[in-house]
Amino acid sequence: MLAVGLLLVSALGVGLLVGARWWDSRAANADAAVLEPRLPSGVPSLGAAQGADAGDGKADLGDTDALQVAMIGDSITNGSRAEIEYVLTAQGVQDVVIDAQDGRRIELGDGTGAPLSGQRALYSLLAGGTSPDVWVIALGTNDAGQYADEADYARLVQLLVDMLPDDVPLVWVDVYRGDQLLGSQQFDEALRATLAGRADTVVVPWSTIAADPARGVLRSDEVHPNEGGRAVFATVVAQGVAEVT
Repeated sequence: MLAVGLLLVSALGVGLLVGARWWDSRAANADAAVLEPRLPSGVPSLGAAQGADAGDGKADLGDTDALQVAMIGDSITNGSRAEIEYVLTAQGVQDVVIDAQDGRRIELGDGTGAPLSGQRALYSLLAGGTSPDVWVIALGTNDAGQYADEADYARLVQLLVDMLPDDVPLVWVDVYRGDQLLGSQQFDEALRATLAGRADTVVVPWSTIAADPARGVLRSDEVHPNEGGRAVFATVVAQGVAEVT
């Protein structure tokens, strides 16, 4: 992760050397191929980000012109918050806004008896004047397996898409949970189909990495990333931001 450390030092000064050491500690406790994954071939949504370092098994964060990124997520995002902020800052993003709650679903949840829904969270951010260069959404994990078919999942995705300005790039992280394999697959297929016609939009394949037991990025619950997995999740988010900017 030397390149990330150098980017941080040049962008933000010597003070972030502490952060670089913290990130490097992840590398000391996880396989390099996990922390710097080679994304699978044939994933069109990450075509540009795959090319640079495909020969050495490392994923390039890519370059971005985005100065502000806003992200809405659930417990996976919430648990990976520090890693996400770190890699986006490494790319040169100056303002990272993350709204994430454990157990968050896309439509259901009023913030009292259940976590505030993604729909309400997005409305709150927009009403508060949040206007990023890129929106990142990492929702759907808690909805997987809760609906009948892909049409239901497509409706959920469209709810959020309809709230976003059409001219702002969008990154959506797909979902994986080992206890809801069919529901995860249905959601991801609906997600890609729904977003296929939107300009400057990418679906990043967290599911492909999470589903591979050889990578070892998940905890025993087969849903949440472990320490090394959180670094991978953050890297995938950063690659998506680079892809759309």
